Amino acid sequence: MKTKKEYPKITTILTLNSENKRILDLENMIGIKPSRVRNIEDWPEIMKNNEGLPKELQPCYEWNLIIKEEQCKSIKVPLEKLTKMMNGKEALLRELVKENGWDIGIVIIVDEYQTDKAELVLPLESIKLAHDLNCTISFDVYQY
Repeated sequence: MKTKKEYPKITTILTLNSENKRILDLENMIGIKPSRVRNIEDWPEIMKNNEGLPKELQPCYEWNLIIKEEQCKSIKVPLEKLTKMMNGKEALLRELVKENGWDIGIVIIVDEYQTDKAELVLPLESIKLAHDLNCTISFDVYQY
C-alpha cells in the first residue's frame, strides 16, 4: 500500500548519430557539453562485426544530451530544461546536421513502474524546438 505519491522517472535525450567522427566535436561547435558520447569502438564486438545489421542498428558515433528527472509528474519539466539549453543554438545545430548528414532526434523515456501516471503533454515550446531542429520526438513508456 502506497503511503505517499510516487512520481515517474522521466529522461529526455537529445541524440545525434553519425558514421562520421566529426560529430564528436559538436561540443566545440555549439558550446554545449554532452552528457555522453559513444565511439564506434565502444560498441560490442558482435555488433561491430555484423554486416547484416540494418543501417539504424549499426555502430555509429553518438552525441547525447541527457536530462534525468526523478519523481517527476510531467514531461514538460525536462523538455523545458532542454529548450533552455538549446536556446539560440537551434539554427546552428540544424545547419550542422544538414551539412554533415547527421541523424538527430529527441527521445522521452517515462518509467511509470509502480508510480502515478505522467502527464504526456508536449508544451508548445518543445514542439517549436523539434521544428527548429528539424527532428522527431519519440516516446518510450514503461509501466511494468
